[in-house]
Amino acid sequence: MQVDSDLTFTIPGRSEICNGTVNDLSAAGISFNTDEAIEEKTELTVLLTPANNITPPMEARIIVNRVIERGSEFELACEITEIM
Repeated sequence: MQVDSDLTFTIPGRSEICNGTVNDLSAAGISFNTDEAIEEKTELTVLLTPANNITPPMEARIIVNRVIERGSEFELACEITEIM
């Protein structure tokens, strides 16, 4: 499902919270853009907060399967491994 929503994520070993924009979301995966250079096979924790109050936020663990550099941004294709 095509989605245009913001998300935040954390990278293991780093304390800051990073930002991204969701492109696509399915039951098994998520695709998003970020300005952070993330390596494939990295496990992240993401928090997707919808713009409306009808849908609750979704927190999940994901694994980065593919990274495509697009200028100053990176498009990450990830597998959802756990909904928290």
